[in-house]
This record gives sequence, structure tokens and C-alpha cells, in this order.
Amino acid sequence: MRFSKKFYILIISIIFTASCQQGDMETSIEIIDEPEINLNCNYIESSEEVTLTINTQIISKNQKLFNGSLKGQGLANEFYKQLPDINKNSSYESEFVFSTITNGTYTFVIFYENSNGVYTTQCNGEVSSIDTTTTTIKKPTTTTTIKKPTTTTTIKKPTTTTSTLPIIVNVNVSHDLEECRDKKQKSKLRIDNSASTTDLKLDVQKFDKEWTVVFEGTILAGEILSFEYTVDEVSNSGLSSETWNSIRWVWDYRQENEDWPGWKYTDSVLACEIEYDKSKYRKHSFTDRYDNPFICEIPEDDYDFARCLSSEKWRQEPSMEVAASNWIDFCIKGNYYYTGSCED
Repeated sequence: MRFSKKFYILIISIIFTASCQQGDMETSIEIIDEPEINLNCNYIESSEEVTLTINTQIISKNQKLFNGSLKGQGLANEFYKQLPDINKNSSYESEFVFSTITNGTYTFVIFYENSNGVYTTQCNGEVSSIDTTTTTIKKPTTTTTIKKPTTTTTIKKPTTTTSTLPIIVNVNVSHDLEECRDKKQKSKLRIDNSASTTDLKLDVQKFDKEWTVVFEGTILAGEILSFEYTVDEVSNSGLSSETWNSIRWVWDYRQENEDWPGWKYTDSVLACEIEYDKSKYRKHSFTDRYDNPFICEIPEDDYDFARCLSSEKWRQEPSMEVAASNWIDFCIKGNYYYTGSCED
């Protein structure tokens, strides 16, 4: 059978098209961030007793961590602390203390797991500063002959009083705000239970457009926990539904069988809040811009021009009267804004 030249050209075109389609196939690879687990052990040498400080910092990344624990080996083989679950995209910090009067080696290992597997980190070291010198004194040999007198002894039984030490609950809570950077502000909450003599049930929530659970578990006697989150200055920048975001924490703590005492609150703070004279200026957003918010002058009427600065510039220098030619971002008049000179 003979084939025409057109038939051969058709076959070659089909093969070339199929090979090109195969070469253009895309492969999707899912990248999963592993959690960060940091463990540091430090101590100060002493000839009588050495105290070790164990600090932990865990960042969960994009998966929840659970079944956490901190275990000791060697000198610290009886040391064990259970650690709380950590929600995804959250962090946990703690500090523990361990004391020894014996020389030798030690190891502390932290364990956590998520749906991908188990993660461990350890720190180790050696204690060698404890003074173990023993002094032996040889007593001289003497012989003494004593004539025992006849005596009658009356023994008065001592009165024993047993008292139970009271449970001490002394929790110190502090809240710090870092400086606003790139229209974002980080808030930190520190809960210090180091002065208490008992473990406590602890609940912590944060407000980020809605209330979100940060921690539900136990804070141990002598433990310090730290929590943090970052809030954008503005929600939905450039949209008519834009809002200023607030930073706020709530928490409560109680003993095992104690009734719920009710939430304790930090003051509500606007993220990246700035100070300005509200009789002369106002904070303003524009529905078609993505670099909101701005500090703008209040015009005498709707027919006057008013100058506007971005909030980032206002934080650098809270004034419209800066000599730089590009200091003023734009001007507004009525419901419109204009670039360039603020003149009719």
C-alpha cells in the first residue's frame, strides 16, 4: 500500500504535538514547614550546689503540635515535665530549674509530635564543680574508768504539733507592645507563676477580628509562659468596609477544684495607634488605595484643599511642615484627592 506525502506530514504533526503536550505538564509540590524547637541549658558553677536553668522555645509553623514533654537523663533522670499542645502558627516559651549536689553528666530532651512525625531536640553537659573532698580525723585512744552513780530519770514526752503550709497563688501578668513596623504591631503576654507553690489551670485568648483560643492547659508551679501575635494596622485596605484593628488579651487561672473566676482583660489598644491633634487632623482611608491609612488636615469647608501624609511618615515626623519636596503624599478637596500642589 502506498501513502501520499500529505499523509506522512499529518502523522509527523500528531507525534510532535503529543510530545510537546507531555513536556508542558506541571508538577505540584506541597511544602510543609517543620516546627522550630529550641532548647538551652545554662548553669553557674558552685562547690556546694549547681542550679541549671532550662529554657524552651517552640514555634509550631503550619501544623498543631501535641504530646509534648521535657525529660532528663543522667544526673536529671528523675526530671520530667509535660508540655502543652500548641496550635498551628503559634509559639510557646517556658523556663524550668533543676538543682544537683552531685558531679556527673546530664541530658535534657524535648519531644513534640504532629501529623507528620516526632520532633526532638536535646542539650547536655557536665557538672564537675561540686566539692567531694572527705577529711578523716584519727581519734586518740584513751581508757577512762567511771563509777556510775545511781540515778532516777523522768522523761517528759514532747508535744508534737503538725501544721500544713498554706498554698500560695501569686501570678504576675504583663503585656508589652513592640514598635509598629511596616504597618504591623506585635503584642506579647507574659504569665509568671514562679512565685506560686501550686500548679494552676490556665486559659488564654487573643482578639484578632474575633476571639481565638491561644492556650488551654496547666501552668506549673515555678513556670513562666509567654504568648505573642502580630496585628495589621488596617483590615481590608482599600475597601469601603475597612476597619482599624484592635489588640487585646483575656485570661483566667484557677486551682484544680476552684470555680471559674471570670475573664481578666488587658486594655483594648488600636494596632499602630498614633497621636495627633484631633481638632486639626483626622485619620482617613480611601477606598481605591492600598497604602491606607493617612493623617489629613481638617479643611475649613468642602471647597478648601487639605494635605495628607501616610501614617508611616507621620510616625517618623508628626508634622506637615517638613522641607522635603515629596513629604506631602497628596491633597484632598471634597471627596476627591489630587497629587501635586495643594492649590486651586
